[in-house]
Amino acid sequence: MASSLSAAARSLRVTPSALSTRLKHLEAKLGFNPAVRSSHRLRLTAEGERFAAEARQLLERLDAMPGTVQAERRALSGSLRVCARLPGRGRARDGIG
Repeated sequence: MASSLSAAARSLRVTPSALSTRLKHLEAKLGFNPAVRSSHRLRLTAEGERFAAEARQLLERLDAMPGTVQAERRALSGSLRVCARLPGRGRARDGIG
């Protein structure tokens, strides 16, 4: 995390006032302050640390999803044959009919 609001704004390529506005909206949406701001320093609160850790995990899972879905799709391709005894008949049959 950047050490100041100005440094964070530079890394995000936005103005400090735009970042301050975004942070205020996030605080309102979350119902808690994820960061403590002063004139020269920006620091995550304990709640902000937990929120950031959860957000990172979610983003990592989101990034991995296409590969996971593609792997499952490959693993689940092919034919499935079912054999079952039909009521009233003494022998097993394939399929439906």
